[in-house]
Amino acid sequence: RTRLVSKDHEGALALASSFLREIPDSAALLSLASSALYSLGRYQEALQMLEKAAMIQPGSDVIRQGLERIRRRLAQG
Repeated sequence: RTRLVSKDHEGALALASSFLREIPDSAALLSLASSALYSLGRYQEALQMLEKAAMIQPGSDVIRQGLERIRRRLAQG
């Protein structure tokens, strides 16, 4: 999260991806990776990560709002 705050989106993605290899079912890590991907303009990948997080934590309002934001962005083209 610190890397995202400091705008090091590539670093945040690399860190989250590293941890996801060890803990692939972490909704928090998937969400972090999705945020980094979104910030890098990689919207389709961000959507896929967050959809995985939603399957793990289906009641999360934060994840639902993130999915809505990404889908709106993708619809804009």
